[in-house]
Parts: sequence; structure tokens; C-alpha cells
Amino acid sequence: MNITFMLGNGFDINMGLKTSYPDFLRHYLAQPKKNDVLERFRQSINAELPNWTDVEIAIGRCTRDFFGDTASEDFMACYDDLYDSLASYLSHQEASAEAVPEGTLRQGMVWALNHWREGFRSGRMQAIEERLRACPGEFIYNFITFNYTRTIDACIAASRSADLGSRMTMHGDFPNQLGCAVHVHGYTNKDMILGVNDESQLGNPQLLMDRMAFERDRIVKQKANRLFEEGTDELAHSVLGQSDLVYIYGMSLGKTDKLWWQRLGTLLATKPHVQVIIYAHDAPEDDLHYSRFRAFENELQRRLLAYCGMVPDDAISRIHVTGFNIFGQLKDTAAEL
Repeated sequence: MNITFMLGNGFDINMGLKTSYPDFLRHYLAQPKKNDVLERFRQSINAELPNWTDVEIAIGRCTRDFFGDTASEDFMACYDDLYDSLASYLSHQEASAEAVPEGTLRQGMVWALNHWREGFRSGRMQAIEERLRACPGEFIYNFITFNYTRTIDACIAASRSADLGSRMTMHGDFPNQLGCAVHVHGYTNKDMILGVNDESQLGNPQLLMDRMAFERDRIVKQKANRLFEEGTDELAHSVLGQSDLVYIYGMSLGKTDKLWWQRLGTLLATKPHVQVIIYAHDAPEDDLHYSRFRAFENELQRRLLAYCGMVPDDAISRIHVTGFNIFGQLKDTAAEL
């Protein structure tokens, strides 16, 4: 049985890394710029900072703010400056996680993989288990990470030889195992993808039409993956397609990853047993006012399904929200060093 974790920036933030876009923008805006074009860009971000909470959406939107004969050249210069600064900033953040002891990473990772079923009421957990009974064999844990850092890779490497428990089925007792990790958006030092889901998210789609295709494609995620010729998108899509349960951790269900929410919808439509769990760090407590939690869950369920197109009527009942942090033992490990 394949369990796939889709990991967003919340995974690194949980470990204590300052990798949020607001953290990065504070750094970026404090840096002197080497020419007037970059300085005007810096000033425009500073003047509209609330609109840059999601940098990728803002990049697409700001294509409409460049004019004149050098508009596309100016945009690419600003994009490259932001891109290079983000890569450098995240590399420094990544370095702080490299000092976390291997034993700490292993303990936190093993605990998470042995407790992913916790945080649900008994009736809900029973329903999840019932759906997954048809899936044979051990739990195989795969990871699709949307982060540029290698924090999940370090956690996996530390846990390769660890006991991940086993799964008892009618056919026997099977030891659980780690699968692969796919960096769908590249790394801080290789093939980093920063951009929009598709051309509809560009404020001015015509801005880059005079540029070479390999320049234009950098701004659109799936095209950028094809440009890099590593087959990363295809591999990640294959991993997702083989999943029996998908656990979304540290992701905001944002528009710039629309492609992946659509693919998840296809999975829900074609495999009737598939379950989806969404970890929401801001989920309300479900003890005293369970109705508040259910209203919060319903909002996230519908937000995800809004991307998905045609799905079975029971799809919403196969999407579950939890506020239980399975990676809690990794929380703030890097920040403590």
C-alpha cells in the first residue's frame, strides 16, 4: 500500500527554518540594488507588500507592470534578481538544518510514520481503515516535496535503517518501508522552479512573447520541469498515481499548484478507495465545539474539490482534515541549534 506525503513549506517552518515568503521578502527588501530597474522593483514590492504574501502569484500578476521597449528585458532582470536572492537565502536556511543530529531526525521521522493515523475520532479512523483494507502489503512511504531544501532527504537518510513497524494483513505481517522522495520544484542549487501554474496566472501573457522559449518556460511550472529534462514532473505524477493514501502537510492548497490539485482530483475519481488527509496547523480544537472543526474541515474539502473537476459524490467523504502534527517531534529542531 502506497502512502504519499505531499510536503510544502510548512514542513521546513515546523523544523524552525525561516523559509516563509514574508521572511524572505524582509531579507530581499533590505538588500541594496545594483541599478534603477531593480531598485524600482524593490520599491514596488515594498509599496504593495500585502499583495506579495504569495510570491509566485505576485510574480505572475506583476508582469502587467512593465512597459516600454525594454519591458520584457526589465521583467526578466527583476525575476532573475528575485530568483537568485531566494536561492541564496534558502541555502543559508538549509544549512541550519544540516546540523540537526541524525538521531533527532530519525526519531522524529519514525514517530511520524508510525502515527499518521492519529488525530481522528474513532468513527472517522474506522472509516479510513475500512476503505484501505483492500490495499495489500506493507506501507510504502513516498514523498513529493514542493520545497527547494533537502530537509526531507536528510530525514529519510537518517531513517533508512530504522524499524518502521509492520502492517498485519490477512496475507501476513509485512515490514513497512521508505520509498522515494521527488523534488518537483527542484533544489536551492539546481533546477529551482519559481513561477505560476499556467499562463492564465500571468497579468500580461504577451510580455515575454519576444523571448526565447527556454526563457518564457521558466515562469510556468510544468513547462519549466520539461525544460530541465530530468523527468521530474513525470516521476512525481507517477508516484501520485500509484498512491492509496495522500497526506498533505504544510501546503496551503494555493492556485500556483493547481495542476497537482487537479491530479489529486483525478486520483479520487479513478480509485474509489483513495483517502486524502490534510494537516492544517490552524485547525480549531475539536474537543468542545466539534461543529466549528467540521465547518473548518468542510471549507478545506470544498477548496480542494473546487480545483478537481468531476469527482464522485463520495469524494468529499474521503478527504479528512486534522490538526494533529505528526511531525511534532521535529518541531523547531533547527531553530534550537
